This record gives sequence, C-alpha cells and structure tokens, in this order.
Amino acid sequence: MTEKTSPRFYGRRKGRPLRKQRTRLMQELLPRVVIHEPASLDLSKEIWLEIGFGGGEHLAEIAAENPHIQLIGCEVFENGIASLLQSIEEKELHNILIYPEDARTFLKELPSPCISKVFIMFPDPWPKKKHYKRRLVNSVFLDGILRMMRISAEFRFASDHQDYVQEVFDLLQGKNFFPSLRIFDVKPADWPLTSYNQKAVRSGTASWYLKAQR
Repeated sequence: MTEKTSPRFYGRRKGRPLRKQRTRLMQELLPRVVIHEPASLDLSKEIWLEIGFGGGEHLAEIAAENPHIQLIGCEVFENGIASLLQSIEEKELHNILIYPEDARTFLKELPSPCISKVFIMFPDPWPKKKHYKRRLVNSVFLDGILRMMRISAEFRFASDHQDYVQEVFDLLQGKNFFPSLRIFDVKPADWPLTSYNQKAVRSGTASWYLKAQR
C-alpha cells in the first residue's frame, strides 16, 4: 500500500505471533480482499462499514446474513485481521473487503457518500479521564463518518462504558443529522454479539447500545 499521512493512532498493530494457518491467510487471502485505494471501490452496491472489527465475529455474522451487501471492515490489528480472514475462508464469505489501515484515512478518500450502515462495536474506551482524548469517536471523527453516509443511513455504536455511549449520543444530537437517536441497555435482537460483548455478558458487566437512524 502507498504510504498515507493519518492522524495519530492509539492502540496495538500486532499481538502474539500468528499461527501457521493464519500466516498463510495473511499471505494468500488478504491480497484478494484488501482495499488499496478507497476511491476505486464499486459504489453500485450497497455498502456497510464496520470500524475496528476486532476479531471479526460481528462482521462475519452480518456478512453471512446479508450476502447481497458489500461489507467493509477497517482494522489495523494484525491478529484481528487474521481472525477475520479465517472466518471468511471457513464460512466461504464473498462479500467482505478489508482496509487494514486507519479508518479516518479510508473515510477521507471515499469519492462520495456511499455508506448505508456504520458499526462501531466496543472500541477501546480509554476509561481514564486523562486519556479521553485518545478515544476514536469524537466530533471530528463523526464529521468524517457523516459526510460519507447516505440519506437513509444507520449508525450503531456499543460500549460497556455508559459515559462513552452518552458522549457519542450527545455529539450526534448536536449535529442534527439523525432525527431518530436511541440508547438501549439491552442488546437489540438483530445486533450480533462480538467476542468482547460475550465476555461482558459472562462477567455480568452492563453494556449500552446506541442506534441512530436517518
């Protein structure tokens, strides 16, 4: 990929060394599903975007349930990318593309509003107040998302930190982009679980779910 200038990124890009199978997937499958230039995307299809897909469980389930939709996942964590690639191969998914760089760069390079749904599921909450500035979702980031969303778009956000969900709710409300904004304290039935969400459920940790509909 060509080198791009992005805002500062907080978080890991690599974890434990990949197992042999996942190393193979990174070498063989990733080149077939990777997005090099967002401006070259086929915009004739309906596009849904997940930002920071973690291990890819949520994205893979949505892709399997909606084979007619083009799913795009943005994630920089190598181990998470490899995990999603394994799901793509095992479930024979043909409607997922991966952008393995900063989502802010992806949004900036899209040629026109083309996103019908955006999912941000349990991003790093950076819970210490002194680290709030590191949170991915802020006013500027939301502006980048909203510019690329279509008229009938939907935005979903979830976190186990209520203050983060409320912060995003307040930011969206102030932008007057979505006439319908709701926060749920019980996961809506049509929201697939992420691995992080599953851990929270097992430990009894509460989570909150924000849905914005244009």
